[in-house]
Amino acid sequence: MSPNTGIPVYADLKGKTALVTGSSKNMGRTIAESLGEVGVNVGITGRSDREGCEATARAVEAAGSEAAVTIGDLGDVDDVKSIVNDIRKELGPIDILVNNAAIRPSKPFEEIELDEYQHVLDVNLRSAFVASQQVVPDMRERGEGSICNILGLMALQGRRTKAHGVVTKTGLIGLTKTLAAELGPHNIRVNSVIPGRKIQTTQDLENMSGKKRADLRKLAQATPLRRRGNPKEIASTVRFLVSNEASFINAEILKVDGGLNTCVDIENIDVGEL
Repeated sequence: MSPNTGIPVYADLKGKTALVTGSSKNMGRTIAESLGEVGVNVGITGRSDREGCEATARAVEAAGSEAAVTIGDLGDVDDVKSIVNDIRKELGPIDILVNNAAIRPSKPFEEIELDEYQHVLDVNLRSAFVASQQVVPDMRERGEGSICNILGLMALQGRRTKAHGVVTKTGLIGLTKTLAAELGPHNIRVNSVIPGRKIQTTQDLENMSGKKRADLRKLAQATPLRRRGNPKEIASTVRFLVSNEASFINAEILKVDGGLNTCVDIENIDVGEL
């Protein structure tokens, strides 16, 4: 409840339908759960991890909302269309789309084959384009809607061995701004969230080498808030952006990174002996 008005926070989201891609685990699962907690019925999808998707569905249902699972390859246009249609049939017209799924292969630029490059574009960028096309008629008919794209700091920074991934995330910035301009007159808002680097997961410290732990320590040292972020902090930002609490926020590329991209705290990093 809001302490000032007594009105339930995010009451406007209750009963709406969301599709969250890549929601079988990690950040996608947390976003789906966060929406389910405020009454959003959530469509959950993954490429092949049905067990993980079912676990996410159980978490959404435990929060009191409905969930539906469909499996499909976002690199395949027909699968993207089928995913949207399956969720629409199960849960009704889609009010909220969260384009979260992505692959992030690592390979030196000169060694990236064109078919590898194309596959990353298809999964990360084309799928968001096609999914957005598929849900916009639902939103236009209902007079409102929200699309949220999940990016990464690589969208704002060059990253070694990540040329194909960086291209897709930068492309999503352009897609976000263009759709926000074109769909805004229909009261459809389009925004993006950029999580900080190495957001925590429950498994990320298991079997981790000493060097990787040291790298994470340096990352926390470089962040003005002196820590890494966690998936709930990203999910709560997404939930805010797709709600009426953010009704005048459109075309925004919102960093949720503890200040890391804007003000790297170099002086605080203990790099040891040179």
